[in-house]
Amino acid sequence: MSRPSLEEFSLILKKAGVIELDMRPGGGARLKHHEGDPIALLSPYKFNFATPEHPTRPGPVTQELLWTISEMLWREVRSRRPRFDAIAGIPRAGEPIAEALAALASERLGGTIPLLYFEKIEGPDGAREIGPVRNPESLRRGSLVLLVDDVVTRAHNKLEAIRRLEEAGFTVMCVLVVIDREEGARYSINRATGWKVELNSVLTARRLFDALAFEYRWEVWSRIQAYLDQTRDG
Repeated sequence: MSRPSLEEFSLILKKAGVIELDMRPGGGARLKHHEGDPIALLSPYKFNFATPEHPTRPGPVTQELLWTISEMLWREVRSRRPRFDAIAGIPRAGEPIAEALAALASERLGGTIPLLYFEKIEGPDGAREIGPVRNPESLRRGSLVLLVDDVVTRAHNKLEAIRRLEEAGFTVMCVLVVIDREEGARYSINRATGWKVELNSVLTARRLFDALAFEYRWEVWSRIQAYLDQTRDG
């Protein structure tokens, strides 16, 4: 099967149910950053990259779709050529994506690309946080790690994962996600890492919804565009 174009991939995600809209008057999705910024603008959309096997919130991403996602991420890897010795996925949605990408990379490169996992810590308020790297001794210290996730908004989880990997003796050169919502993550990562870590994505939210312009009613698409204009970084 040929690799889809970005426009085709956008439609695949929509048809699979990855894009979830909330167009109720006064409604919208609360995202991770709302925990620290409760008055931030609510989002008219969110992305659900969970698999049916997710322990608490089963989602629409099948094994077939995971393989397509890994192909699109691999396109970015081949284009950007980040250096890495291993791959780590941010829990939970990022883990199956990282596993699929590691399997594809191992097949294409020959050999085995190691995977790293994080412990999951539940805070006193019930929120899950990223814990230490599990079994860091399985990989030599100083190894380069490609950090993978589904979506990035303001990069809180990505920065925490980078910190955990550095604590374990590893170096992150690149964060690779399926969708960049373009709400400040690139600047946050650059500022926090001294411009040492790249952020790459298959799609931006704007590119995704531009590709789907004729898939939504005008009032839905225009509300999405208004949100994108209000929250876009830079």
